[in-house]
Amino acid sequence: MSTYMAFLCGVGIVGSCLALQAQGRLRSATLSSLYVMVLFGFMIFMWRVSDPPELFSDYSQAYYPAGQAIVQDVPRLYDRVAGCDESAVCGFVNIPVIAFLFAPLSRLGLERAQMAFALLSLGCIAASLYYLMVLTAATGWRRWAIAALFVTNGPLFYSFREGNLTHVVLLLLVLALVCIERDEDVWAGVLVACAALIKLPLGLLGVYFLLKGRWRVVAGLGIALFALVGTSFLWAGWESHVTWYRESVLPFSSKSLAAFNVQSIDGFLLRLQADALLYDWTPIAVDETLRLVRTGMVAGLLTMSGIMLGAGASRGGSKDMLYLEFSVVLCLALIISPISWTHYYLFLLIPFSLYIGGRLPVQQSGTWSLGMVACMLSTSLPVLFLNPSSGSTLGKLFLSHYVFGALCLWGLLCLAKRRGAQTQACPTGIPLRPYYPATYRGS
Repeated sequence: MSTYMAFLCGVGIVGSCLALQAQGRLRSATLSSLYVMVLFGFMIFMWRVSDPPELFSDYSQAYYPAGQAIVQDVPRLYDRVAGCDESAVCGFVNIPVIAFLFAPLSRLGLERAQMAFALLSLGCIAASLYYLMVLTAATGWRRWAIAALFVTNGPLFYSFREGNLTHVVLLLLVLALVCIERDEDVWAGVLVACAALIKLPLGLLGVYFLLKGRWRVVAGLGIALFALVGTSFLWAGWESHVTWYRESVLPFSSKSLAAFNVQSIDGFLLRLQADALLYDWTPIAVDETLRLVRTGMVAGLLTMSGIMLGAGASRGGSKDMLYLEFSVVLCLALIISPISWTHYYLFLLIPFSLYIGGRLPVQQSGTWSLGMVACMLSTSLPVLFLNPSSGSTLGKLFLSHYVFGALCLWGLLCLAKRRGAQTQACPTGIPLRPYYPATYRGS
């Protein structure tokens, strides 16, 4: 718990700096130097305390060998890593075409490939931060606050240390919003399709655009899926896709994981059992009672989301309202997916940045702000490998704080959508930030 206390103290220091700038009590140059020192120190702290201790294990065990297999020996694409147990997450778990992303790096030695992937990852994270600032036209303290979101985000450090693709997918989603802002909907659909192929729960975003009648986005999504999936079948063949489905998708149709880093409704419910194994990644059968509870919760969330998203029209309306709905669906995808790893929660950097940048039509009251800050903190804590005793229900509940934070954020955004629909997406008294500067829009 001392790590969490240090984290909260650090967040308090960052918040104090932001307050000083918002009140204009220090000169700009002084504040900039102070911010750089504070954020750099926080970055070092997050790097030192974040798990896992072994760097780039996902890249080494899954992506690197997949990049070799896709061009040299496709039938071995889904082979288990030598010396690995029977865990369902030990090896490559994406559709075959995704392995092409790693083929160039896999021509290098493992250590050089890890270094190259780390540099690529840093570039994607920096680009995501930059485009979120541009998207929100953030200036002053808002710009520093968005930077602080990235520096203090535990799931982001976890994804980077694991050598996963989640932070790369973050850039795809951010660029999709940039395309929507610039009315390039077809390209937005292409980017969403790429993101959904890498992280399957994001396919819910495609369903959202379909139901809302954003046909150009849907067209781009469909074209990209057809091209990518077609290429995958032509290169890797039918059998490889059967293997992928059998080993990476089918096991979770009636089973799930209780592991500490599975942050979904399924993981939350399974961890409440007395015999829950927090460090075992073998899918286990879900008993009938838990399955009914899970089905009821998911059905309730889907129903309420459908009602809220169906109220009022975002098509042809303000882009801020579309971003609000996008954020609602993003939260929902994380919560209801059978497998949502902790690093998936770095996707919430998008709604949090849009909120700080004034691009979400929400209230600016103190109560609302406190609720959003609580959501940010609960979904940004550093990822630690904790192991509460089997009888500690409170400890097991704490393990699911990412899920609870996403649920709270989902509820707040749904409430904002409801109020926005009641006022035709133009709520009175809500100061909205400007869209792209004219110099950037290029039109």
